[in-house]
Amino acid sequence: MKKPTLFFNEGMKISGILSEVEGSEDIVIFFHGFTGDKNEANNLFVEAENYFNREGISTFRFDFRFSKTNSNKSESEGTIDEMLPSAWISDGLFVTRKIKQLFSKKKIHLVGLSMGGLVGIHVAVNEKVNSLILWSAVVDSESLLDGSKEWIKSIMPKNYEAFVADFARNNPVKLYNKLTNTPIFIVAGEKDITVPVSQAEMFHKLLENSKLVVIPEADHVFSTKKNELFEATLGWIKSL
Repeated sequence: MKKPTLFFNEGMKISGILSEVEGSEDIVIFFHGFTGDKNEANNLFVEAENYFNREGISTFRFDFRFSKTNSNKSESEGTIDEMLPSAWISDGLFVTRKIKQLFSKKKIHLVGLSMGGLVGIHVAVNEKVNSLILWSAVVDSESLLDGSKEWIKSIMPKNYEAFVADFARNNPVKLYNKLTNTPIFIVAGEKDITVPVSQAEMFHKLLENSKLVVIPEADHVFSTKKNELFEATLGWIKSL
């Protein structure tokens, strides 16, 4: 059953959708990407929710604060031009702790897409979860800045300097040695031009407890490869 769910972090609304499957032993929390929302591009998270629910896995997807754009459907408070990665990390930690309180007997799996992967890494370092799943994840934020500064500046002209400093300060690759007790599943698209496959490959090599899958011909949001993405992720969850 899908249920609209509201949380409040630092006095601001976080809007989400909880889909609990009766008798499920697992719950997946989705962290969306920069300029994305709880549905994600091409309804990626909606379709993932439906897929996992059919397979007996509960889900929670939500809009980060400071994620609202002119074109997305974010219902949480705050607009993208004010966004800092540290605020999303705060939301990720807050939501994960809330879900753990509500479902203390379920296994918790984090799915982070793109910038949501950066968030997921920080959350997994600070909060015990059963697995971390990274889809096209930002794992080395500093290396991505060179090619995206003008795009970021166009989105947040007034907050640009603060964003760049916060993005670099929260570079997730620096945390790899703190993830030794968390099983990690990394999925990358072979044709991803937003976050190159080399990021996933580099992170996988740093982690002794990770598995890497590169999906042939897939782009950043797995536009034509959703089934392959969902099947691989389900296999990972079931293997734990």
